[in-house]
Amino acid sequence: MSNNFKKYDILLAHAIIAKNTGHKLIVQTAAGRYIGEAYNPDSSDYPDVSAVAQNIKELRVSEYDPKNPTAIFLVDVEVHTDSIGGPFKMPYVCLFLDQILGVSIGKFEDPTEE
Repeated sequence: MSNNFKKYDILLAHAIIAKNTGHKLIVQTAAGRYIGEAYNPDSSDYPDVSAVAQNIKELRVSEYDPKNPTAIFLVDVEVHTDSIGGPFKMPYVCLFLDQILGVSIGKFEDPTEE
């Protein structure tokens, strides 16, 4: 089993818990925090993301290996970084699993100053 597969399992478990509890998925990368929901390919709520995913399937030159996933799509994403202004919103993002440092769930809010 690849490290990507283990990481993917952990991400999906957090995504399910987040959805079932009304929270967001918080994914930490070196670039910042991505806060959103895991994309569900069975949902018709995100036709643009579905089109991108379909094009990837149709155009890929490598053979897909379900035991070694390489990326995950998040939708309704808010990005928080320390290096540029923000936060800013994106309709979706494709995060490569090898760039993900950690994951959590919650209702992310900026800390209040006292």
